[in-house]
Amino acid sequence: IFNTSRHTARILVYNRVGKAGSTTMMSVVRASLPPGIQSIGGPTYFLNHHKLLQKITGIVKPGVYMNHDQCLPELLDQEDYAWINLVREPVARMQSLYYYRTSSKRGHRATAVIQKMKLDKRCGCFKLEFDACVRTMKVNGCSFGNS
Repeated sequence: IFNTSRHTARILVYNRVGKAGSTTMMSVVRASLPPGIQSIGGPTYFLNHHKLLQKITGIVKPGVYMNHDQCLPELLDQEDYAWINLVREPVARMQSLYYYRTSSKRGHRATAVIQKMKLDKRCGCFKLEFDACVRTMKVNGCSFGNS
């Protein structure tokens, strides 16, 4: 990651975007790191600007920071830092989030979402697949956040 003729970055900052393959990307980055390169991030997400700036500028070089966080414009133009953000087609991301929220792998959190959907008679998405839910929400005047 750090040994290329085109880049002089000594710190890789990977800003994780939910439901856009961020866990897979973290695994790939960690597996690709040469021995001795530190990878840090989490468990606290979305640090305030000052704390995030302190954390990233305090990383021992070379190093990697991976977390759900904001961009730091003051570091974007500095040669020591390379930034990665992955984005995903919005509808596919929304569909993935819909199924993730109700996955049995999430235990009680999924149960709470399913119960909320069951009680929501207005939007009518309980036990519906994603496509049918979106059509039903449109007819009922609901947004994705309501279901």
